[in-house]
Amino acid sequence: MGTDDKSKNGEVEAIQTLCAANEVQLVNYLNALHIDNGLLINFGGETLECKRKYRVYKCPFK
Repeated sequence: MGTDDKSKNGEVEAIQTLCAANEVQLVNYLNALHIDNGLLINFGGETLECKRKYRVYKCPFK
């Protein structure tokens, strides 16, 4: 898979709240599959949580 691929990876959870382990698991999937970004979605808490994670760290202040 290259950067031109339109592949997406997502992790859907139904837990009370997302934790760091959930984010690490998604990043591990991204690394294993050579996908640049993915979504972590949790619909099990009081509100819907959605986080975008990247295989390579992207500074939000650039």
